[in-house]
Amino acid sequence: MNNIFVVSGPSGVGKDTIISELKKQGLEFREIITTTTRPMRQGESQGNPYWFISKEEFEDLIRKNKLVEWADVYGYYYGSQKKDVEKYLNDSLPIIFKVDPQGAKTIKKEFPNSKVIFIAPENIDNLEKRLKKRGQDKPEVIKKRLKEAREEIKNLSFWDAVVINKEGKLNEAVEKVKEIIFK
Repeated sequence: MNNIFVVSGPSGVGKDTIISELKKQGLEFREIITTTTRPMRQGESQGNPYWFISKEEFEDLIRKNKLVEWADVYGYYYGSQKKDVEKYLNDSLPIIFKVDPQGAKTIKKEFPNSKVIFIAPENIDNLEKRLKKRGQDKPEVIKKRLKEAREEIKNLSFWDAVVINKEGKLNEAVEKVKEIIFK
């Protein structure tokens, strides 16, 4: 199976924005929408960008082995449901997961031929500005996210491809991801 692509990287690096831009360009692909227990934020809705469920419902999915991958990220569960993946496996269109690096590693084990694209910030200072600009996290959460990002960036050799999302150069990052998936 060579049509599975994983878009990963630190929180705030632009994963959702890049995938959204691919959609705006009219490219056809199947997106695996992550299921989470975190609260819905302003501007979000069910299925955009996540399936929002309770902690109890998520733990039931874990018990019943209904997830391809899952992780506890900053106190909330995130995961990809098997039913969402299985319905696209025989499809000829690319399948795109958007997950954190922990989930990306699990997907790579489950689907060894998948291609993991790590979206990296230009630098940590730039990522910190993005996280603060979003206005969604308390300072202690931003500090934790930046610490995690530093660790993730140390291991760039694990990823099949690395795309740097430079400040003000989103189109370049989108084009590089597009080339990897749709070449």
